Amino acid sequence: MRWSNNLALTVLNTVLLRAILPVAAIGVADFAAARGMGLLNLVPVPYPWAIVLSVLVLDLAIYLQHLVFHAVPLFWRLHRVHHADLDIDVTTGARFHPVEIILSMLIKFAVILALGRPRWPCCCSRSC
Repeated sequence: MRWSNNLALTVLNTVLLRAILPVAAIGVADFAAARGMGLLNLVPVPYPWAIVLSVLVLDLAIYLQHLVFHAVPLFWRLHRVHHADLDIDVTTGARFHPVEIILSMLIKFAVILALGRPRWPCCCSRSC
């Protein structure tokens, strides 16, 4: 029963994200790149380093978000859905309040816009 509840919450969250924020993180990254937005579009950084920097910055942002969701009572009310699972297993990692999932994605969008998407290396004959 617990697994079915956790997985149902995961499906609900996925459907909500696709309905409310259909562009997803890749769409936001492409939007930023097309408009030259974000640090990585303003400062020349070699592509491999831009990828490493992007992963580290996004990971740090998610970690800081997690700390904030533990520290701020309003956010904790949402986040405790994740921690309320009595038996921890693989489904616990996907058990989040739908509002937390939406806020989390909006935070990721903001970080992506501020950072920008690394430019793809030009390795083809078409223009880049």
